Amino acid sequence: MLCAGINLMALGGCAQLTPMAQAGAGATGANYASGPGVLNLNRVTGLSQIIPELKKARAVVVGESHTYYHHHLAQLDVIKRLAAENPHLVIGLEMFQQPFQPVLDQYIAGAIDETTLLEKTEYFKRWKYDYRLYAPILRYAREHHIPLIALNIDKAITTRAGKAGIAALSNKDKARIPAEMDRHVPGYEERIHPIFDQHAGSSKHSFENFMDVQLLWDEGMAERAAGYLNQHPESTMVILAGAGHVAWRTGIPTRLQRRISGKVVTILNSDAIKLQPGVADYVMFPAEKQLPKAGMMGIFLDEKDQYVEAVGFSDDSSGKQAGIKKGDRFDHINGRKIGEIADIRLALWDKQPGDVVDVTVLRKNRPLSFRVVLK
Repeated sequence: MLCAGINLMALGGCAQLTPMAQAGAGATGANYASGPGVLNLNRVTGLSQIIPELKKARAVVVGESHTYYHHHLAQLDVIKRLAAENPHLVIGLEMFQQPFQPVLDQYIAGAIDETTLLEKTEYFKRWKYDYRLYAPILRYAREHHIPLIALNIDKAITTRAGKAGIAALSNKDKARIPAEMDRHVPGYEERIHPIFDQHAGSSKHSFENFMDVQLLWDEGMAERAAGYLNQHPESTMVILAGAGHVAWRTGIPTRLQRRISGKVVTILNSDAIKLQPGVADYVMFPAEKQLPKAGMMGIFLDEKDQYVEAVGFSDDSSGKQAGIKKGDRFDHINGRKIGEIADIRLALWDKQPGDVVDVTVLRKNRPLSFRVVLK
């Protein structure tokens, strides 16, 4: 098991970090002298040794870099170890939005398969990251009947808030967001400003809207998690979210803590953060692992109104070799009707190099069929 040898660092509360040798995946234990400006490493230990502490928590919030496969495998290891100790474990997910909770329930019940889950939750339109990154977690949850909780606010609401701010939302939208939102958590705005400043055309007004979206995400996920935990006092929730929502506790953790009784523990991965005291309760050092290569047609796409067009090809494109040309409009892939890029991703998400797919395109409104060997 990949994470069986994961090392963790419990960070002390010193005010600042001074230069020191970086603790890495090979670290087995350390104690450094504590003093002004010195990082106090309380312990560097294996994941199994902190499970007794995690068992005491109502929520364990495990941050991720979304595209890092080894982060998700580390999250899964935390889940497996806690599930072995707690029959009432649940998993809260940033990557699924609250309106689609019934679909997650259907998936856990075995009523739908993964492709239907992705289709009904509009995963490839609303989240877009390679689903295979998360698949081991969801499959484990289904196999062990662990509830999955959709935490995120509806993207349609956050999109409208990003354009005009929370105040401009309709009454219908406002009824679906937290009534209580704390904009003044210490360090929250300071953490968000550098992210915002990377965007061109920054202005004070647009920063306020940017902050509104961050608040909706963090308060919305915290409220949803708290609602479940307060209704199920026997349960513990492992929350999976981006590291930015976890670090320094200013995102989800503080907002969840004020809504529930019991401890909220935070865990981050070492290659997603700058190692500093207070950034998390624990820092994991999982071994890096890449997601296996996906099967690809090697075609650059442009999404138009109601259709997707081939606009270019990669070197050694299998789609081009099969006979697809620039300007061809995708009609079907393996029988799935194609109207947007998300449909193509649904058709191909579980395909590997060497798999063969049947592709129908429209060329000057004439249907043509090709068999494409993915690379």
